[in-house]
Amino acid sequence: MKKSFSIAMVMLVIACQSGPAEFPWSQNSYSEVLNKAGNKLVLIEFYTDW
Repeated sequence: MKKSFSIAMVMLVIACQSGPAEFPWSQNSYSEVLNKAGNKLVLIEFYTDW
C-alpha cells in the first residue's frame, strides 16, 4: 500500500511540474477565425475590470 501511494505521489509531482500548455490564440477578426475554424467550435475569451 505504501509503495503504490509513493508511486502515485511521485507521478503527481512530475505531472504538476510541467509548464502550462501553449494555446494558439488568434488576433484575427471574428469572421476570419470562423472561416479558419470551419466546422469546429470557437472559444471567445473576454474580460472586464469594472
